[in-house]
Amino acid sequence: MRTFYKAFYAFIRFLIKPYFFLKGFTHSNYRPKSKTYICLTNHTTNWDFFLAGLVLKRHMYFVASDHIFRNPVTGSIIMALANPIPRKKGGSSDETSNEIKKRLSEGFNVCMMAEGNRTFNGRTGFISPKTAKIVKESGAGLVNVVVRGGYFINPRWGTKKRKGPYSAEAVNEYTPERLAEMSEEEIYRCICDDLMVDAYEDQAKLQADYRCKNPAECLETALFICPECGGISTLKSSKDRLVCSSCSKELIFTRKGYLKSSDGSPNRFSTVYDWSLWQEDELKERLKAYSGKPDELIFTDSGLRLCSLNVKNSRTVLATGSLSLYCDRLVFSDGDNSLVFPLDEIDKISLALRGKFFFTTHGNYYEINSGHEYCALKYLISARLLKGKEYRQ
Repeated sequence: MRTFYKAFYAFIRFLIKPYFFLKGFTHSNYRPKSKTYICLTNHTTNWDFFLAGLVLKRHMYFVASDHIFRNPVTGSIIMALANPIPRKKGGSSDETSNEIKKRLSEGFNVCMMAEGNRTFNGRTGFISPKTAKIVKESGAGLVNVVVRGGYFINPRWGTKKRKGPYSAEAVNEYTPERLAEMSEEEIYRCICDDLMVDAYEDQAKLQADYRCKNPAECLETALFICPECGGISTLKSSKDRLVCSSCSKELIFTRKGYLKSSDGSPNRFSTVYDWSLWQEDELKERLKAYSGKPDELIFTDSGLRLCSLNVKNSRTVLATGSLSLYCDRLVFSDGDNSLVFPLDEIDKISLALRGKFFFTTHGNYYEINSGHEYCALKYLISARLLKGKEYRQ
């Protein structure tokens, strides 16, 4: 099977190279010195693993979120052709870490998105220190690959791909000998420094156009507090516009990825990044008012599905209804019955794509999703803050 996976990897790499070139993608070609290595890259698009594979020619196994395997047909095909390493969103990472170490010990290369989550605002997000621990204990080399421009090509909150320039390059390699002389803390700092990308900082220099018919579509899944009137979930996107239903403020999302008022009046934020930082601080302050008030609803969304996930990755729908957040619990109600999840009993929380909300409690693994767009991000940020933790993108 090892020969098959290598052949399939080479075939896919040959197939996709001209496609990405025509879409404005450029990349460096790098041949690692290390016999076996871990490739880490920042996470900006749905196809970052392809981009890393174009930079590094040698075969790699990829770490992938387990939600892509839940369709029994496509999941089986992906596993049969590429044999990726599943990573459970909102669940324990121990199994993933052990499988990565196992494959490295067998002489295989492994590629993973260091953040584990795509950025919502264009800046590289939190990277777990456990990543450095895996690197240190593996005995393999480390190659860090940086993707630039990907946020504007395929923003996590968006529904459409855009056409414009983006690139990937290997920025640093650390051989096993060099890593052996470094502490976990030093390795972690190198990973964070190498993979730090600020999309808007790059765009300020490049000023490139990213063309798309509906560039603002679903931006409200990332931006959920109006900076003009303070309304929560009052923003609605359409084509290139983002409009607040409460104060009627209308913004245009431009080809360069900036926000501007449709009537030329001043607006508080011109970038998604600056807006997102403000709304996180704003939400933190607002949540303080709910402390000790368990009967006061913070916010709610309807038309959602609560599912349980088992070890074989199959999904069972438990209820269809509304999700509500209080200062001490999440509540899912179908109108007749309610399931209550105390926040202090929730172990892990995470998101996939725009609106798949995952969490574990008492060993049970749950997913909340929807057939329509809603802002799951506000639940993730709020739940972490209410549990006394910082939100880490």
